[in-house]
Amino acid sequence: MTPTYSEDFWTRAMRLHYEHRVSFFNSIKIKEGSKIFIGDSITEQCNWNELFNDALIVNRGIGGDITSGVFKRLNFLKDCKPSSIFLMIGTNNLGQGNNPKEIYKEYRQIVEKILELAPESDLYIQSILPINQKLFSMPRPNYTNDKINFLNSLLKKIEHNKVKYLDLNKYFQDVDGNLDKNFSSDGLHLNGLGYQNWKKYLQNKNIFKSVLSR
Repeated sequence: MTPTYSEDFWTRAMRLHYEHRVSFFNSIKIKEGSKIFIGDSITEQCNWNELFNDALIVNRGIGGDITSGVFKRLNFLKDCKPSSIFLMIGTNNLGQGNNPKEIYKEYRQIVEKILELAPESDLYIQSILPINQKLFSMPRPNYTNDKINFLNSLLKKIEHNKVKYLDLNKYFQDVDGNLDKNFSSDGLHLNGLGYQNWKKYLQNKNIFKSVLSR
C-alpha cells in the first residue's frame, strides 16, 4: 500500500507493524488448550511461554494496538479452542485522548465477541497498568493515572461467570500510585522485574496455576 502524504512516519510504521503481526498470527494454527495473551506492546514485549515455561502459552500482543484494533483481529479464535484468554488493552486509547466511557463501550464489544467465538474459554480481563509521568521522555498531561483508575473501575463491571477481572494495577503501583520505577525505565513498558512481578501476581492468585493444571 502506498502511504499518503497525510500519514507521518510513526503512524505508518505502527500501521505496518499491526498488519504484519496480524498476517503472521493468521498464518499459524493455535493448539487446542492454549492460553492466549491478547494486548498491546506491554503484552507483545514478554516471552510468556518462557516466563512460565509452558509451550502452550500464545502471545497475541501488538505494539501500539487499541481496542478497535483488537476487535478487528479476534476472528482467529473461531479456529481454535483455547483454555483461557488473558486480555489487556486500552492504555494506548487513553494515550491518544480517548474518553474512558467510549473505551469501555468498545471493550464490552471485545468481550462479547470473545465469548461468542470462544464460549468454552475462561476470559481474564487484566486491569490497565499505572504509568509514571516522571519517567516519560515527553510530558503527556492528558494521560493520567486518574483516567486509568476510572477506566479500570468500569472494566471491573464486566466481570461475570466466565469473565474474571484481575486487578494488576495496585500490584505495580508505588506509594504515590504511579508505576513503580523498579518495574519500568520509560514509565509505561515493563522491564524483566516487571514481568516477573506479573508472574508472581498470577501465581499468588492461583489463577495461572489452575490454568496450567488442566
